[in-house]
Amino acid sequence: KVRVQVDDMRLADNGPHNTDAISIIASSDVSVTESSFESGDDNIVIKESTQDVFVSDVILSRGKGISIGSLGERAANRQVVNNIFFSNVTLHQSFYGARIKTWRGGSGIVRNVTFENFVLDRVIVGFIVDQDYCPLSQRPEGCADLNEEQAIRLEDVNFRAFTGSYTSQERSIACRHCWQVNFQDIDLRWVTNDRAPPTLPRGARREAPPAPPRAAPPSPQLPRRRSAGSSAASSASSATAAATADADAKSGRGESASAGPGASPGPSRHGRSHPGQGPGQTRPLPRHKAKPR
Repeated sequence: KVRVQVDDMRLADNGPHNTDAISIIASSDVSVTESSFESGDDNIVIKESTQDVFVSDVILSRGKGISIGSLGERAANRQVVNNIFFSNVTLHQSFYGARIKTWRGGSGIVRNVTFENFVLDRVIVGFIVDQDYCPLSQRPEGCADLNEEQAIRLEDVNFRAFTGSYTSQERSIACRHCWQVNFQDIDLRWVTNDRAPPTLPRGARREAPPAPPRAAPPSPQLPRRRSAGSSAASSASSATAAATADADAKSGRGESASAGPGASPGPSRHGRSHPGQGPGQTRPLPRHKAKPR
């Protein structure tokens, strides 16, 4: 019995296809905490004959997220995975959030598994239970000859407290032999994604995005009616403004007290110059003495 612990690790950058970041097989008492992984396949995967695994506070980017399996390939017998706990997991733009995949015709059990407190950032599918797993890349002849009724038993599996966003499908569930598979506090929303992969993963069907709400048609605007009083007031105001402008124009033809040096004063109020004055000069009119009575 070997105890393995991984803490504070950063592994891989955009890894090549079919390269898992951490693959745990035939192991027990494994702890992975406070680490980040970027992969070209499964970021963390649990395979047969594994038990007592604790994964917490990890950040996973791209890749295929967290997986259990595949189990039961080529009708393998009595493959067991037991006591697996994932908590406080953040995934950025991965294919899946959490996934369990078992082959048709296999036998064994996956028991007491919890995926809890997952934050998903634009994953393609939130979570998957796939008991019809049979990719052509691993079995080109197909799975028609396998017993569809026989499958690995899934027992006491919990998906709890999932938040964030997906770009294609919230969940895909294909159970053949499931008992107490629970989903609780799932709060995922659909979003668009500029970095969509060329093809969808197996088992996922692209859903049409929700139609945007229709805006209500604008209500017709009726012309505002002007009252007779406001029309009369407007006409009176216009007449007053015109009279004021005319008076200002007339006063502008007289002498200006504010004319600066070099400005030519206008002609006298009689419209002519007096003898002895230069051009443009005017003489004040003589004052008349009052006659004695």
